[in-house]
This record gives sequence, structure tokens and C-alpha cells, in this order.
Amino acid sequence: MDDYYQILGVPENASEEEIKKRFRELAKKYHPDVGGDPEKFKKILEAYRVLSDKKLRAEYDQKRKMMREGFSFDFPFGFEDLHSFFRNQNFDDLLANLIEEFFDFYPERAEAKDIVLDLEVNLEDIIAGTNKSIKYKRKVVCNVCNGTGSQTKNLIICNVCNGTGRVRSRSSFFTGFIFETSRICKNCGGKGKIPERVCSNCQGRGYVIKEEIININLPPHFDPKEIIKIPGAGDQDPFSKKSGDLFLRIKINPHPKFKIKGNDIIGELEINVIDLLLGKDIIFDYFGEKIKIHIPPGFKGDSIRIPRKGIKGGDLILKIIFKVPQKLSRRAKELLEELRKELED
Repeated sequence: MDDYYQILGVPENASEEEIKKRFRELAKKYHPDVGGDPEKFKKILEAYRVLSDKKLRAEYDQKRKMMREGFSFDFPFGFEDLHSFFRNQNFDDLLANLIEEFFDFYPERAEAKDIVLDLEVNLEDIIAGTNKSIKYKRKVVCNVCNGTGSQTKNLIICNVCNGTGRVRSRSSFFTGFIFETSRICKNCGGKGKIPERVCSNCQGRGYVIKEEIININLPPHFDPKEIIKIPGAGDQDPFSKKSGDLFLRIKINPHPKFKIKGNDIIGELEINVIDLLLGKDIIFDYFGEKIKIHIPPGFKGDSIRIPRKGIKGGDLILKIIFKVPQKLSRRAKELLEELRKELED
């Protein structure tokens, strides 16, 4: 994952205004029209896309911290995503035109696309393990036209750009100066060729949307921080026929009785005072596993730690909750009074 703060040259605590100001400076300085590298300019756009959005920035900052612990992440933004975002931004005319020209002049290369999905699991799924069935949609090569977009599988020269993939236009000002521009041909999308006859199955796109179902086996105590990669399960590119990958991010649903802190799981164990004084063996039901917990006489701790019952080698920590009876019989009160006198002596 790229360091977006370094790309924009701003500190991690930079304000929104500082980020926007710096982006304006870099965008005008490194635009390909003034000799900048298109890939570098795209990274500048991508960095601003993330750091200018409070939610994305918070997620990015969290992932940067996790990367220092050895985790690996990516913020995949395709041209379509970036173009859609910047089309709605309020920039001055010069900067807006520069960005729009960039998307026209440097279209995204045809390549297989990865898909990122969130997989919701319950805490008991992590502890006991589970099998999950994931249903999602992806692009696959049209089996009628074999990705060409043509019913006959034949392509012909574009009649708008004459096969060049670009369209030139000329305009003149009152000074007599001739200004010439070149843009991607919208008729063929810059390919220079168009379907001989548009495929009726994919409407000339070269791909269709297919619903997929994938079964995932999650072992007991798996690491929910790990992003699961399923090779070749992403979108398929009609031209190269290559498929991207499917990435699954684990999202843990809140649990009514347990909390997660790091790799430890925090719960509660209700014990009455007599058991703390005299000691007792308690059977604790932990997602179907019966854990025997020994409370020694005179126990003074506020919690009990059970090693390696948490997540990925973490522990189960049970906080002691005193169980106080709501009603006491006369005999019970007498016994407690005797006990109090005994302890005070």
C-alpha cells in the first residue's frame, strides 16, 4: 500500500485545507501535459481521493498502523472510481480541465480487476470455526463473442478515428492562432476497432455479469485481521482473458456477552462471595466448550485469564462479577451475621 502522506508531501496530522492546497500544487506541477509521469499523476489523484475523505482516511490510518505489524493491504482505485469522484469535485476551471483531460488522454489499461468484499462473521465462528457460503457477482468473458463484443467474433476498423483510436480537433482564436487537441475516440474507446455486428449476449461489452458462489472453510481460532485471497475469482478481462483475485475482509459482528481487545476476548464470570471465600470449581460454557475454572479459597483477583482461548493465540479474560442475592431468609441473615462476627474476631 502506497504512503499517501509521502506522495502528497504532507504530515499525518495535516488538515483538510492543507491536503487540498498541496494537491492543487502537485496536480498542476506533475500533470502529463507539463512533462509529468501519468502513473505518478494517478497516484497523486489516488492519494487525494483517500486523504480528503474522513472515513477513507481513518481506515487508511488504521491499516498503516497494522502494516507496521506485518500486515499487507491495498487501496485499489480504478480509473472509473477516480474519474467519478473527481468529476464532482469543486476545483477551479484550470485544475478541473487538467484532471478531465488526464482521464481522456490516459485511459486505464485493460487488465483483470480484483474484487474486495466484506465477510461478516460472529465471534463464535472465529472460536469454533465455520463454513461460509459467499454469493457475489463478477465479470466473465462472454462465451458467445469470446470477449470481442462482436456476434461474428470479427472486428472492423473504426470509421470515426480510422483505426487510430484518437480523434483530433482544431480550433482557432480571433488572433489567428490554431489550437489542436487529440482525444480518445468515444466510438471505439481508443481501441481503433469496433464489432462487425454487436453481440446480442453482452451488448458489445465483451463480458457478462455472472453470479458466483464460493464456499470458505474458516478453521477454529483463525486470524480475523488476515485478508483472505482467492486467486482467479475476481473480474475477468475480455482481452487478456485473465482473471483478477477475490479478497475477503473479515467483519466481526458485535457479541452481547463478549468484547474483543487485541487478540484477547473479554467476558464476565458471575461468582457469589461465599464461593470466593471457600473456593469452588466452576464449569464455564464457552461457545460449546466446557472449561473448568478453579477458584481457590480466598481469591482476591478481579479477573481470571485462560491462556490461548482468545483469537490467534490470545487469551480469554473473565472479569469477576459478584453475585449478590436479592432476598435473604431469616436463617441466611443469621448465618451471615455469625460469619461477620467470626471474621471480625
